[in-house]
Amino acid sequence: MLAALVSPDYRKLWLSIAVANSGRWAMVLAIGWLLQTLTGSSLWVGASLFAMQGPALVFAPLAGVLADRLPRTKILALALATASLASAVLAILAARHLAGRFEVIGLALVLGVAASFQSTTWAALLPNVVDRDALLNATALQGAARQGAEFLGPALAAPILALVGPWAVFALCALLYGTAALVPLGIRRGVHGDHKLGPGILAPLRQGVAYVRQTEPLGALVVIVGLHCCLTMDFMALLPGFLQSRLHAGSDVYGATMTAIGLGAILGCLPLTAVRSLHLRRRLYLITALCSGASLVAFGLMRSETSALVAAVTVGGSQAAFMAITGTAVQERCSDDFRGRLSSVYTLLTMGSMALFTWAYGALGVVIDPGIIMVAAGSAFVIAVIVALTISPIVRELCAIGATASGAPLVALAEGEAM
Repeated sequence: MLAALVSPDYRKLWLSIAVANSGRWAMVLAIGWLLQTLTGSSLWVGASLFAMQGPALVFAPLAGVLADRLPRTKILALALATASLASAVLAILAARHLAGRFEVIGLALVLGVAASFQSTTWAALLPNVVDRDALLNATALQGAARQGAEFLGPALAAPILALVGPWAVFALCALLYGTAALVPLGIRRGVHGDHKLGPGILAPLRQGVAYVRQTEPLGALVVIVGLHCCLTMDFMALLPGFLQSRLHAGSDVYGATMTAIGLGAILGCLPLTAVRSLHLRRRLYLITALCSGASLVAFGLMRSETSALVAAVTVGGSQAAFMAITGTAVQERCSDDFRGRLSSVYTLLTMGSMALFTWAYGALGVVIDPGIIMVAAGSAFVIAVIVALTISPIVRELCAIGATASGAPLVALAEGEAM
């Protein structure tokens, strides 16, 4: 189950992801609660999440170009150092009671720019530090680190938030990001592409989009993951308001719910490290997609703290597992020459789309019950998956339902992987 961790370079990358994302989710928790307390509106919580994800719409293409031109480890270290500095500034402002809504949003934007480079570079660097036959194992462990940090970050931050205040959480985030920035500098296999790039920023992005369209089943994979991020993973802006209005809960329950989501992510990803059957992986792709939407519906219907925590574990597990399986399939089909550009397209469709919909959900949460929005969004994704299965032979093949005309698998087998 831990085969990828044999690689020293992968261990460093994994540690960087785990520590940095713990900081990120601690930041999400503290910023969300601070803005909800300052404004009483989910609109501002959604705005902060947009600020932390929205820069991907602009900077992901640049990050992809740089990842194909420059050493990926140095790009990652610089991005993490920038996030550490922004967190430290936010801690100082909050400690001095100078962190108003606009200051918080402004520094969240800096964190969002850094996150664009982090996410793109992590994705591009992963296949460089493990062998191809360990890619699913590495991606699943990466998913446990990335989204399992939803457990560790809030678990560390929740008691600090309740006992000390947001400024102390921001200081913790600065420490975590700073530690994560040092780790990638020890990676020795931070290679980059072959420099066969078009001029400017938009030309390489167009190359990445063209590569996705021409390489089956990348097009179907990125469209479905884009829908998944838009519809099922954008409820964080609604979470503080949902817990306050539906459950009359305070910061302790909010922290516990975030921690439960992270615990679910760990439980969802770790079993994937033992999966070697392509057929099983395809079936799990379908199962986790449907469960991701259905679990959000269940969460939106909860009326008690205990049931909400149980549903939160299911939400975190199904979402993390689906993203890990999708990430593996995407990386298996990509040439390293296009790794950065493909990663920029992937980041654009995930972080970028999440940013837009998170803010939209936050605005809707002002006038519509947050639980109703969660139920509608989760149901919409389940319907989208069913429709895709009905109309697309490629999607049916991805889910191990039916076969292609040639009978050949659309998702490449990793070396040594069993059917």
